[in-house]
Amino acid sequence: MSIAVSPRRALVIGAKAPVPGTVKTRLGQTIGHPRAAALYRAFLIDLARRFGRSGHGYDLLWAFAPAEADFPALVGAADGYFAQEGADWTERQRHIFRWTAAHGYDQTVLIASDSPQLPAATVSAAFVALDTDAAVLAPTDDGGYSLIGQQAGGDILGSIPMSTATVYDDLRANARARRITLHSLSTTWDVDEVSDLHRLATYLAGPHDAPATAAAFRHLRLWNDVAPVSFVPHNGVENLSATGGEE
Repeated sequence: MSIAVSPRRALVIGAKAPVPGTVKTRLGQTIGHPRAAALYRAFLIDLARRFGRSGHGYDLLWAFAPAEADFPALVGAADGYFAQEGADWTERQRHIFRWTAAHGYDQTVLIASDSPQLPAATVSAAFVALDTDAAVLAPTDDGGYSLIGQQAGGDILGSIPMSTATVYDDLRANARARRITLHSLSTTWDVDEVSDLHRLATYLAGPHDAPATAAAFRHLRLWNDVAPVSFVPHNGVENLSATGGEE
């Protein structure tokens, strides 16, 4: 009788130290770089809390930049931390997948750190997809993606340039050309520009799972920039299944 062996899984969050002028620079051009960096720091805190909870069935790893950043002090406990390597984001992602494969992980899901609303259910769905498909993507509505996952040894990235309006479609085409089976999850969104703050404000106004982001939104008075005067971010976490959060 054969015994099923569960794959070893890694969730990697790709992140940068929240230094003004080096993170969320497009957003910072409108609201100011210190405010953009402070908001991004809150994103990291919420992601660390949400995905650092026990019982998910995967290890939480942080791939960070720059190499000298003290990420354990910034995000707290995790199963591992390692510095990003590579000249651009394409190469840094490829390095992340090579790193996890070399350390014995069968499946790796990499998420960006600028989607503070991304629920744990989406990550779980990505790992389920990797049980049958070689790769998985969660597209964003600006043509990019907020999640990419691969079985060990896979590479749908190739030399595809990042930060374009067609990168999601380019990766799908690359997967077809390389005969890599690819599963696509539901479209989500990220926070890159000031227009994205309207959607973030709507998310925070209801039940949510991003208390640090909500606190930063209030402290930085971002609703004065992007939302009606009557808007006040919701404090608590409740009824999350109604908004696509954790159940």
